[in-house]
Amino acid sequence: MQYKLKEDGIYILSADRWQRIGGWIQVLARTRLTDKRHGHGALLEWLPEI
Repeated sequence: MQYKLKEDGIYILSADRWQRIGGWIQVLARTRLTDKRHGHGALLEWLPEI
């Protein structure tokens, strides 16, 4: 799957065309457990749809 972030939201490539699937999003930080082998994640911020 391919994703693209544009100024108006996040898009996915589906059936050879880009389809908007959500609003604006930003990755603030990457996260993981202290053992450094498990529990990877991301801290996200997004703007609500108006």
